[in-house]
Amino acid sequence: MKTLHKIAAVVGLLSGLAFAAQAQGLRIGSWLSASIPPTPANDEGWDRGQGGFGPNGSIFSAANSPSAFDVYAGVAAGYAQSLVIHETGYGNVRLYISLTPAQIAALTNSSQLSFTLSVPPGDAGTPSGYLQQVDFQYNSDPSGWHNGTPATAHGWSETGDTNNDSNGQPIFYYSTTSPARQQVVTWNYKTAGVNFAGATYAQFVWVFQSSGGELTNIYMNNVTLGTPPTEIDYIVDDFSTNGVNSSNPTNYDYYPSAESYAAGNITSVWGEWFGTRVTVSFDPNVNVSGDTNANGAMAINMTWDAASDGYQQFVVYQQGFGTLYVPGGTVGIGYPQYTNLECDVMFDPSSAGTTNANGVLGVIRLGIRPVSGGQDWINSSYTTISDTNWHHITAQFPNNNAAFTDIGGVLIGEDVTAYVGGGGLTGNQILYVDNVKFTGPLATQIIPPPTLAVPQPAKPGLRIFAGSTANTYDREELYTTDSSQSWVDPSVTYPVEYSYSLQNYNSNIGQIHLELIPGSSGSQYSDWNALNMLWMQLNPGPAAGQVVCNVQWKTNASGSNPGGTGNPYGNALSFTNSTAVGTWTLVFTSTNTGYVIPPGQVILGPTNFTITDTNLMADFADPMYCVFGHQPNSVAGEGAYIDYGMIKVTGVAGVNEFEDFTAEGSDISANLTPSGEFNNSASAMTASTIIVTTNDTPGGWWIEWSQPAANFTLASSTNLMSANWINPGWYSGYSDTNAPRIMPLATPFGQNFWVLLPKDDVPTANGLQNPAPPAAGPPAPTAFFLLSTNVVSP
Repeated sequence: MKTLHKIAAVVGLLSGLAFAAQAQGLRIGSWLSASIPPTPANDEGWDRGQGGFGPNGSIFSAANSPSAFDVYAGVAAGYAQSLVIHETGYGNVRLYISLTPAQIAALTNSSQLSFTLSVPPGDAGTPSGYLQQVDFQYNSDPSGWHNGTPATAHGWSETGDTNNDSNGQPIFYYSTTSPARQQVVTWNYKTAGVNFAGATYAQFVWVFQSSGGELTNIYMNNVTLGTPPTEIDYIVDDFSTNGVNSSNPTNYDYYPSAESYAAGNITSVWGEWFGTRVTVSFDPNVNVSGDTNANGAMAINMTWDAASDGYQQFVVYQQGFGTLYVPGGTVGIGYPQYTNLECDVMFDPSSAGTTNANGVLGVIRLGIRPVSGGQDWINSSYTTISDTNWHHITAQFPNNNAAFTDIGGVLIGEDVTAYVGGGGLTGNQILYVDNVKFTGPLATQIIPPPTLAVPQPAKPGLRIFAGSTANTYDREELYTTDSSQSWVDPSVTYPVEYSYSLQNYNSNIGQIHLELIPGSSGSQYSDWNALNMLWMQLNPGPAAGQVVCNVQWKTNASGSNPGGTGNPYGNALSFTNSTAVGTWTLVFTSTNTGYVIPPGQVILGPTNFTITDTNLMADFADPMYCVFGHQPNSVAGEGAYIDYGMIKVTGVAGVNEFEDFTAEGSDISANLTPSGEFNNSASAMTASTIIVTTNDTPGGWWIEWSQPAANFTLASSTNLMSANWINPGWYSGYSDTNAPRIMPLATPFGQNFWVLLPKDDVPTANGLQNPAPPAAGPPAPTAFFLLSTNVVSP
């Protein structure tokens, strides 16, 4: 008899934390007391909006409910029930309210409107898509009708899950594995210049959009009128002429040593971390407020050359600093006390001639250095600049990245190749930076609890997470321990073949690579640093699931990627393929000819190639290493994963490699795979390469949850109502605690923590331990998991 083993993710049974920060003020929409199913008596004055502007009957009338609106229980974290908006396209279901006199009084006496938006998790029946608030309309006297599209320029902001938002517009992207998400949206209407003083009527309309009806439920809660708390400031550097000083308050131009900018000491405080010919200086004659008597600005001088720079970027950072301290204390600053990093930037008028093909001078980005080290860039900071005016950048911290809770310094940078495009930049530029500061609300934000995703069945294979969040181009990969992997060695046997198989594909990972690197391969940047290199690379294709396969090489070009249009680069082939899933083989039939065998079907382009390097035998001779892995190349790809089935190399003079990861009984140890043929030490995070073994399955599970999740532990039970939830590691006698099995890594993958739950840690039917499965009998027919701060570990 076959036992059906169910795993349920329990969200909401968390200890000691509020689910969301609820605003102070007058609540004009909660729907917490509405009946289920709801009736017009429960609508709290809300109507369905017309296609133009105006009411179209109660949201809970028979014409509008449940087809367009409904009330669901327990679907949004922190709320017993929520208003449900069934949006199937663009603005088909609009939410309208005409304020009562009491509500108008609250509107005119405050400056913000806030509400909570939530979305359900994805599932196997929902392809990728998005849900968003695409528009907001309001009408009042004396200001009249306005179309107030949500944007930071109009006073809109969000806290909570903001990874997908665009310039203040609430957006939730989803896929089959997306967790439930939530954010509090705020409209500061006085910042937008709207004045409702003296109004006798005021009407609002929310307009939503779904990408195509895959997910249609948008949950809304806690629509509130209230005044935001006063801002607190931490002035990192206002670039006063006298510079920074250890005698200053810790939150105002403080630095461990006294450095006078008038004396030229700014280079002791700010400097280039890495980049393309960058120097830092102090300009006393430039200031965003025009107050050049006492203040100036930092001048970042850049010299670009698209023809020789390779990858164009720079990063300037605060040097020699460990922790930014709270005023008068010894504790480091960070989220949730401070929620934003801000500064003013301007390109000097002399920089106007140094633009890309689209007239862009640059894309400036802000980030922080965590005290623990590395880099963390802020998605909302990326600012495209095409003029020589001052721009104020406000970068909102993510609330699910633990690095922002203890900040060690400020990063200011630009990544031309990745974000400017248009052929890059050539020429000289000066970027002025002024008034670098951290800001936060007077009232500390409440950190939402972690969200536990639906567990995934574990299958044997090699899972490689794009784990690092320090740089989107960080690599996670394996390389051969044998260094005789060249296809041009006189001892090879043609055809020489390099193969790997993919069990799945995530298009958020921008690059999957097979690299052939002469020389050394002990660093994740060996491909970039090598003089010569050839790779087969998979990039997201023009349609969902498709990939573009490129075979490219470089010679005598350290500090660059293969590809391009001229020497010393080479493009051997490029074709579009129907899928990435399956076996990929790079075949050499001679020293300079070959072809690619892809899975699925070739949609466009040739699969045969010729390497036209005239010095081929010397450039690509042994010693050579073969590298297999990927890099995200986008923030969305950080934390994504790809599962490999096998890796194989045949015909070379050295070791003919083969490892079937679907048949391994042990994980990577001391950086080596069980075969000893592959090493993971060239990864940004070696822990991101994990073999799901035959001892873990069948019956094992992958479990993930969002961060921050300080002091939270995974717990399990076979009874949802039980008061006793225990660490699932108990079932194996805690014999599977080698990370990430059972206990999660201290460092998450992207924005999520992951645990691999082997089959002997799944709750058993008889409740006994299972240190040597199947001694204790079959697994329990139903198991539940939750995250808690008081898990019992018997």
